[in-house]
Formats: sequence, structure tokens, C-alpha cells
Amino acid sequence: MNCEEKSLKEAQGHTPELKEDVFELFSSFQKQLDAKYDKHERLVKLSRDCTIQSKRIIFLLHRIPTSDLEETDKEMSSCSNQFNDLISEADQKLQNVAVILKKIAVELQNDDPERFHTAYTNGVQEFIEALSFYVFQKERRLISLEEAKKWLEMNVHETDGNITKEESGLDHEERETKLGLDQQEEKTEELVLLTIPFPLSDIDYLLGVADLTGELMRLSINAAGSGNWKLPYSILEFMRELYCCFLRLRPYISKIVSRKVTTLRESLFKIENVCYRIKVRGSEVPQHMLVDEENSKNSPSYIQEVTENFDAEN
Repeated sequence: MNCEEKSLKEAQGHTPELKEDVFELFSSFQKQLDAKYDKHERLVKLSRDCTIQSKRIIFLLHRIPTSDLEETDKEMSSCSNQFNDLISEADQKLQNVAVILKKIAVELQNDDPERFHTAYTNGVQEFIEALSFYVFQKERRLISLEEAKKWLEMNVHETDGNITKEESGLDHEERETKLGLDQQEEKTEELVLLTIPFPLSDIDYLLGVADLTGELMRLSINAAGSGNWKLPYSILEFMRELYCCFLRLRPYISKIVSRKVTTLRESLFKIENVCYRIKVRGSEVPQHMLVDEENSKNSPSYIQEVTENFDAEN
């Protein structure tokens, strides 16, 4: 009997045990894949809910009056009350969306976020767009990455291994005060405050801010149509600074963000056309005829000059 026949008989003798080992191994693979697919589907559903709620917040913020009411104090008071009501409603809706994102943070707590990034990135981008638009409407500035991360901070209580969600929107002192009250009310349970950071990436933040420019373009057009000629100029300066910042980042960012820069340039071009008509033709035609979404080929474009200079330098 040669060596090959001997090895074959030994392998045949261990066939049942090998089959069981292989079956158990592939069964474990099946469980891991099923768990991954289930988590992916849960994240997709949460991201879809986040996208829907964020779009509703954007529509709500567009209802804020943009006209200049300077006739009487009564009209100014009425505008201020409507502004405060809409801002308060948007703030509450943002808190509700943050709760959805906190569920995503819990799902990703013990896993690599990059494995499931495509499942939840759309919802995060839409939330950043809504949050940045909310901050712009309220304070006329751009929210920073650090501020956005604070909005998505996940604070939980761990009680004997069970984690329960803590209310969002509280600062550090309020959270400590509430934690102390809970400890007094439930002396038998030991509560430990934990923080689960949301995995907000730089790319998601940049994509959300890039999407903001489309809403600012609509806001400027609505403002010009309602007679507020100051706001389009303010938005124009803001958009120019933002566009220049994205141009500086273009050599270092991904192709997805680079495509967003093209959309940003188109939005800026439309705002320039609105300001051009206000400046040049404001005394010639009525206000409601100034706003035209068609691009004017003869209007001067700041972005063309900036882009040409940037390309010449590189």
C-alpha cells in the first residue's frame, strides 16, 4: 500500500467529524451574515425616517417670513411672534430627529461604522442640512462640525447592564442635576452616566453643508420676491465665502464632495443673477418681476472669476 492510498483511507475515516466541523463553521458564518444584513436593514429604515423628518424641518423653515415689515410696531411684533413659533417648532422637530440618530449610534456602538456607512449616510447628510439651515435662519451663520457633534451626543444610563436613553437637548449641568435626582428617587439602583458619541464623519458634514446652498438659493429668491432686498446680498456674501472654502478643499476631498461643489457653483450663480437684477433693474421693473430662475448670460459672475483664478494658479 503506497502513501497516497494510506492517506486517502485516513481521510475517509475522519470524514464524519470533518463534515460536522465544516457544518458548524459555515453555520457560524451564516449567523454573522444574517446579523449584519439585519443591522443594515435597521439602519436603512432609521436613515429613511431621518431623511423624511429632516425634509419636513426644511419646509417648515422656509415658512419663516422674509419680508421687511417696517410699517408699524404691531406688524413687527406679529412677524417676531411667527418667527419664534416656527423656530421653536423646528427646534423640537430637530430633537426628534436626534433621537432617531441616537438609535443609529446605539446600533453602531460595538461595530465599525465604516461597515454600515452607506446605510445611514443619506439620513445624516439630510439632518446636517436641516440643522445648518436652522442655525442660519436663527443666527445667520454656519454651524461648525463640533457643534453638530454636540447635537448628536448620546447620553445613556446604565443600570445593571441595561441601557436606557437620556433626554436630549440638556447641557452638562442639567444632566448632572437630573442624574442626581434620579439617584435620590431610585436609591436602590446604581446609575452610571455614559456617553455614546455619534460617528459623524467629516465627509457627511461637508456633504450636508453643500446641500445647504440649494436651500439658501431658494431663500434668497423668496426674499427678493417678497421685497426683502437685503437678504439676497447677505446670502451672496455667505455663499461666496463658502464656495471659496470648498475650492481650497477640492484637491483633497472625494469625488462625491467635488460633484457637490459643482451644484454649489450653480446655486451661487442663480443668487448672483437675483442680486444683479435688484441692483441694475430695480428701478426699471416692479419687484415681483425681478425674480427669474433663468440664468442671464450677460450678467457678471463672481464665481467665473474665482474659478478661472484658481485654475490658473493650479
